[in-house]
Amino acid sequence: MNNGRLAAAVLSVLAAPLIISCGKQPEPQAETPALSIDPLITRATEVNFEEGDRIGVAITFADGSSYVENAPLTYADGVFSGELKWYEDSAESSSLKACYPYDGTGFPQSFEVGADQRDGAGAYDLMMAAKEQVRPQEAAVTMAFRHQLSQIVVNVKNEAGISIDEITLRGLLYRCVLSDDGTEYLPDASAGTRDFIMEQTVRGEKFRAIVAPQTMAFAVGVRTASGAAVVKDFTEITMKPGYTYRIEAEVLADGVRFSLSGEIDAWEDGGTIEPDENPDPDPEEDFEEHEGYFIYRGETYNTVTLKDGRTWMAENLRMIPSGLTPSDDMTNLTAGIYYPVVLNEEKTAAVQTRDESVIKSNGYLYQVETALGLAVGELKTEEQARSLSGARGVCPPGWHVPTVEELHALVGKIATYDKGINTDAPYFDATSQNARMDFINADGFNVGAYGAFTVQTNTSTSASLMGYLKTYPSEIASGYICGSSFSSLSETDGVITNFQFWSLLPMKSQGTINGAKQSYRIAAPVRCVKD
Repeated sequence: MNNGRLAAAVLSVLAAPLIISCGKQPEPQAETPALSIDPLITRATEVNFEEGDRIGVAITFADGSSYVENAPLTYADGVFSGELKWYEDSAESSSLKACYPYDGTGFPQSFEVGADQRDGAGAYDLMMAAKEQVRPQEAAVTMAFRHQLSQIVVNVKNEAGISIDEITLRGLLYRCVLSDDGTEYLPDASAGTRDFIMEQTVRGEKFRAIVAPQTMAFAVGVRTASGAAVVKDFTEITMKPGYTYRIEAEVLADGVRFSLSGEIDAWEDGGTIEPDENPDPDPEEDFEEHEGYFIYRGETYNTVTLKDGRTWMAENLRMIPSGLTPSDDMTNLTAGIYYPVVLNEEKTAAVQTRDESVIKSNGYLYQVETALGLAVGELKTEEQARSLSGARGVCPPGWHVPTVEELHALVGKIATYDKGINTDAPYFDATSQNARMDFINADGFNVGAYGAFTVQTNTSTSASLMGYLKTYPSEIASGYICGSSFSSLSETDGVITNFQFWSLLPMKSQGTINGAKQSYRIAAPVRCVKD
């Protein structure tokens, strides 16, 4: 660090008030803001930050000089914060790097994974986050933390009813070392191997352990409550950082049968976390379809075949596309994906939430371009918009975002649609002249009103939240569900300011689910239809 920056760093942390005995009082100086970090562990469930967790933070300038190398920040109220203040030059950018867990000696040059993980594998999690081109700011800096280690999960199907007491992974590397460029941890074969006793996440049914990323042959040992033991050797596999590897163990009367599925999805605890060398994994390798449900990028979704003859998702999508980060900033109008909407505690307004249980039940909100597989701002022409009908977009392989024809066949009523009302649609009610939400939910669609992140046109400067209705204060009253068929566009002085697409419009306050037009920058849930 040069002398000027050193002085600024010292003053920012240790500054004390000066007593002025005479002369003109100095102009008050704006206080240098404290640095705080808003951590994102995508779709974290079992491994998440808790109150009191600490990280180490390093800040480096473009010329390679360091502002701080390992400042501790503590997690409280959803952010990491502490005594560290930003440097004074708000125009100068820097790079941030953070490491969890905090080590007072600095970012650990090596990391050892504990052998006995029965009390919780999460104690041995190792995560890093990095962000470039950051400048001093009052708001917390959002940083995505990536798992540096691998996870093995053993699922037990117990046909014989024999109690499983313990499962061990035998002969795996346990130490990793920081790479020369400081961006990842690599396996250290020189330290040798050890056996790992797995954590039971569901007693007798599901076990997990965190291990160093590596390419190794290893064995799995199963011990029953009676003391009987079975050991299975597995051939060499490669385990990447941030990925889960699943072993299926079937307990039979005459022994235990094993199968190793290999790399099956991104870490369940961390959602879609791709390895650095493969930021866009092939979705074909991340999708398993079953009767009544599918697994897509580590998330399980129920499906249902409705009276229209088509198979639909029976819950909203929760997948975060590669390179995107969910937002709840009302001025960030091109994030592509946003956190879901709920009513505030007073039930007087719609607000966004990062609550994991709400994300699980309601999914994320996707701008139409994102839902249809485009980058926000990529849609330019009517011809391009018309070509998107039936696009796969963010859906799994073999599925797509619903077309207007599919919406019309499902609910029958679509406002201003030139084909009129389809009275043959299975969920259209002739008495009310609307599609009934209770009709479709009785068949397992499980749809509700989820609100929306509303951006009227591509010239808007801020968003609003759809869903609160004063006369219906008990829950979110309305929303959209994205469709893929173009309906119309708007222009100002020959410049396109808005595209609209046909979508579903659930109205919980009225008990209806009809079709409507949705502006393309509005973010709403996605439900895919099987091809």
